[in-house]
Amino acid sequence: MKRAVLTGIVFLLSLRPVIAATPPPILKLSLPFRGTAALAVLDARPDVISGDRKETFIGFSRSLYGIPYPAHTASRQPLAQDLSDLVSRGLKLGGTPAQTVKASPFSHRDGALKALQATGAERLILIEIRDWWTDTLIHTDLHYDLGLTVFNPQGQELGSTSITGHDELGRRQRPERRDVPTATNDIFSTLFTADTVAASFAPDAQPAVKKASCTVDQILKMKEAGLTQEQIEAACGSGR
Repeated sequence: MKRAVLTGIVFLLSLRPVIAATPPPILKLSLPFRGTAALAVLDARPDVISGDRKETFIGFSRSLYGIPYPAHTASRQPLAQDLSDLVSRGLKLGGTPAQTVKASPFSHRDGALKALQATGAERLILIEIRDWWTDTLIHTDLHYDLGLTVFNPQGQELGSTSITGHDELGRRQRPERRDVPTATNDIFSTLFTADTVAASFAPDAQPAVKKASCTVDQILKMKEAGLTQEQIEAACGSGR
């Protein structure tokens, strides 16, 4: 019996280097652009703006009885900073390094855009986190709602896109939803490969006509969080 246990331990230890050697998912974002770019990730989640949740909040981890406990970023950085670091690395690997700008959720969209304009970059990339959280018990559900907008140096929108979903993660799901890091990479790859975004990086890209991008539920949540009509219009892309 002791020999069997010892053999099992030796076998598991032999696997450790193999497991450790498994590379984490790598995000690479290739853009048809070689000019200067700046990036800001804005946490626009209503619960964060209202102060009900911390900027590090990423979801819930439930006990065996289903009791939810708040989960936070492993880095202890704001979620927006973690995602900014991820996208920045992806852009650099893709050949379009971007200067990163920190955007406070309390400065809202206008504040983030002004910070981007201050860099003097030729393309200003703003990512807005309207919803992002996981719910983990036996399996993990990922809820997300992100917007990506590209501006010219004058702050005029050149193109935008968004992605919203509620996905169950796990080995039995499609490959791009097997875990949180893989799903995150896929979500950002989808944002940056949208036709409207690719067109915004063309040398002759022209300002786009602004359209509202928020659902009724999102607008109601913003109102409940205490945002003014002007702030809601700015966040949703109307009134410009």
